[in-house]
Amino acid sequence: MRGSAWYLLGLAAAPILSGCGFASLGEDEQRQVADGRGAEVRLIGTEVRLPSSATEVRLFDRRFQDSLQWVRFEAPLADARRFAEAVIGRPLVLGEDPGLAPPEGIDWWFAAYPIGGEGGSRSESRTTIGLVLQPRGALATVWMRTVIVS
Repeated sequence: MRGSAWYLLGLAAAPILSGCGFASLGEDEQRQVADGRGAEVRLIGTEVRLPSSATEVRLFDRRFQDSLQWVRFEAPLADARRFAEAVIGRPLVLGEDPGLAPPEGIDWWFAAYPIGGEGGSRSESRTTIGLVLQPRGALATVWMRTVIVS
């Protein structure tokens, strides 16, 4: 086929492919959740919601063949620890680094593993969750990444 024939074939196939849902592949979404609404945030692929005390909630979702979600929030230390242990399924370990590399262009993610950070990860079936908690007195910052492999 000549170049123009391939072009016309592509134009004809585009509506068919978009009707199959392929147009939604590769979407990224970054958002901040209003304080007091953290409990409305559900982690991808789960029924798990953030603690109701979560503030400064930021999310970045990347959906393609696999789905990834990065979440950061602040909460009272006791709530943050309770949430982290429920998500990971065990107590966090001081200095354990689950390797939570952020996507490019995120300015609200830590640049280096935080001093005094506690971490952990859990893998089940096609889902991996990594979490880092940094205590700061009575408060804590939590960073987590969820990966769902299709």
